[in-house]
Parts: sequence; C-alpha cells; structure tokens
Amino acid sequence: MNVRIRNATTADIRAMHRLRNRVRENRLSDTTRINEASYLPYIAAGSAWVAEAEDGLIGFAAVDAPAASVWALFVDPIAEGAGIGRALHLEMLEWARQQGIGRLSLSTEEGSRAVRFYRRAGWTQIAVIPDGEVLFERSLMGWELPVPIADVGVGPLSGSLATGDHNLSFKDPSFQDRIGSAAQARGKALEQLRSKPPLDDQVVAERQAARAERERKEAEKSAAKKAAQQAAKDAKLAEAAAKAAVPPPPTEAERKAARDARYAARKARK
Repeated sequence: MNVRIRNATTADIRAMHRLRNRVRENRLSDTTRINEASYLPYIAAGSAWVAEAEDGLIGFAAVDAPAASVWALFVDPIAEGAGIGRALHLEMLEWARQQGIGRLSLSTEEGSRAVRFYRRAGWTQIAVIPDGEVLFERSLMGWELPVPIADVGVGPLSGSLATGDHNLSFKDPSFQDRIGSAAQARGKALEQLRSKPPLDDQVVAERQAARAERERKEAEKSAAKKAAQQAAKDAKLAEAAAKAAVPPPPTEAERKAARDARYAARKARK
C-alpha cells in the first residue's frame, strides 16, 4: 500500500476533522474550540498537507506561517509507527524553509508520544507552559530535506524513516550562535508565560472538580474490578468445596458386596 503526501484541499476538511477527533493524545478538551472552518486559512495559504492511502486520509499537518508555529500534526491511530508522521513533518519543515521561516514553534501534551517524537526530530524543549503543555522550538537555519517525499511507501517508511535510517541534516552552528539561539528561546518562552492571563478561579475549580470526578470513577472501577475478581475466586472455592463434599463412587468390590447382599436378602424371603 502506498501513501501520498499532498496539499490539503477543502474536500479533505471533513476527513481531517474526523481524524483530529479520533487521536489518542492531544485530544480536544473543548470540541467546539476547533471546527471544520478552522482548517480553511491553512488550506488557503497552502500550508496544510494530508497523507492519503488507498482507503482515505491517515494523517495531516498544518503550519501557521504568520505565527511561525505548527498548528497541527496528527496521524490516524491505525497508522501509528508507519512513518507517516515523519513524512508529514519533513513536508512542513521543507515548506517553512522555502517560505523563509527561520524558526518554528509548537506545543504538545506533556508526557505524550509526541514529546518523544519532536525531541528525536531535533526540536528543543524550552518551557512547560501553565496549562501543562510542552513548548518546543526548532531552528531551520541550514536545514536540508534529507529524502524526496512526494510519494511515500508505507513499507519503506517503516524500515527507514520511522527507524531513523534517514537522519535530518543540519549544518552545525557556532558555539556563539547556539548561545544566542538559547537566549532567544528562553526570552520568548518567558514572554509567552508573562503574557498568558492567569487562570480564572472558576476554571481552576472546574478543573479540580473534573479531576476529582475522574479519580472517583477510577476508584469505583478499581473497586468493581477487585470485587469481580474476589467473586470469581469465591465461586471457584465454592465449586471445589462442593466437589469435595460429593462421596466418591463405590469401588467394584463394594458394588459386588451390595449385589451379594441383595441376592442373599431375596433368597431368605423365599
């Protein structure tokens, strides 16, 4: 099966949005915050791409060029590990480089597989923002596209890009350049943290209530599971006890003795 990376069109929006709501990580806490209209600016700007297989879309990515940030990079759970995310990642980096974007940023859920993916792909973690998301930055200075990605086969990706045989290529910046880049990244992260409004007391209370509700449900689920396990154990013990209480079948000698006794009783009555 082949997978083709191409620019997204408005005809893809419904499938892209369904995929966005189907992912396991970075799920939308408020599903009304992003709707099908949210994809239009990126498609119009030519900064959205889809990974298309024979039976439909299995991934998509989008870059917010004015903000120099990654708006989306998602892969269908059934296609995880096949190199689709890597191919989309390369596509959007190459596009951003061609647009003259020197640095990209993104945020993703802390502790997710996406965090490990971006670290392996050369992104630098610069902060954990108050809502629990990890903020990453990536310099495109000197970046070069390692392999052609117009047509991608799932099989080859699983054995090459997905395992890192094709490494991203960088020209090493000088030590002073690295110091400057790190200082800029820290400054930008601090600026974003300062500009972010504090959480409203009601929002905090709602989040605490939601967390308490999740913990309650998890506790109930755990208790129900333990009760079911104990009930199954008790049932097995009761079954074993019932079997032990049933007298064993008579031996052949005992059956012969019983027959002889009945025969003797009938003979005595005659």
